[in-house]
Amino acid sequence: MTRHMSESARREQILEAARLCFVESGYLATRMDDVARKADLSKGGIYFYFPSKHALLEALVEEENVRSMAFLELVRGQEGAVAGKLELLGRFYPLYFAEHPEAARFFVVLSEAALREPAMRDRLRTMQQVYLDLSLIHI
Repeated sequence: MTRHMSESARREQILEAARLCFVESGYLATRMDDVARKADLSKGGIYFYFPSKHALLEALVEEENVRSMAFLELVRGQEGAVAGKLELLGRFYPLYFAEHPEAARFFVVLSEAALREPAMRDRLRTMQQVYLDLSLIHI
């Protein structure tokens, strides 16, 4: 029997399971059954929070975007020369990938999804452009 969790904790549990499934099997090969099994929930429990596999991926993309933008805002708020801020930016992802080895593989999954889904490709391009614009212009 599944223990009671807050809605946000349950959502996070499902997203973590989805991330692991996507990293292990790829986006295309992952089924909602796989996510449910990895999260130790029923498939209906997954659908209660996310109506589709695509919605899971979208939520994970948004998490990555929020994380990246928060770091960029932190760097932009630092005092000092542009060179120091660029150095912080240059260190962020290698450190992040070292602490979260699945993250680099998740970006490969995003590339797979972008190749197959024009909407995902457009979203990732837009996010990348915003990140670049903010990092290069406003640091």
